Amino acid sequence: MNEVAINKGPIRLKLVHLDDLETLFDWENKPENMIHSTSSGPFSRAYIRQFITQSQDLVLDGQVRFIIYHKLFMNEPLGLVDIYDYNSELEEANIGILIAKNENKQQGIGAAALLSIIQYSFEYLPLGKLKSSIKSTNIPSIRLFEKCGFKHVFTTNGFLEFELYNNA
Repeated sequence: MNEVAINKGPIRLKLVHLDDLETLFDWENKPENMIHSTSSGPFSRAYIRQFITQSQDLVLDGQVRFIIYHKLFMNEPLGLVDIYDYNSELEEANIGILIAKNENKQQGIGAAALLSIIQYSFEYLPLGKLKSSIKSTNIPSIRLFEKCGFKHVFTTNGFLEFELYNNA
């Protein structure tokens, strides 16, 4: 699965590779990114390297991570989209997205990437439901997920829980 790339309109999502290590390390450990994260970070290079070198198969590893590219920005990586905590019995997983630079936020890149991975998830992965936990203070992400069809189902410990079902 290491050569998977998703191309939809101006968006290209590619599986992370070892050459993305420093970019991921930077993004994952930036305080402005960590304040919205559900993880307890920071992450070491060794931890990120281990993640990257896994097979990155949703069914086998329970998670998969893609780098976001946009045709207007050529080969510059713009962010990440993750599918993680896969549950095969319930056919569901969590999804998260990061647009790394403030100047690239609220430009439609996140929505296009999220819609691309949603379509891919429901067409090619054994998923019937995607979920996301978003801090109640992260209004742009809340709006993004609502715009992409996710429904708020409950709130717990300062996080809004969203779900999207495959209606196919």
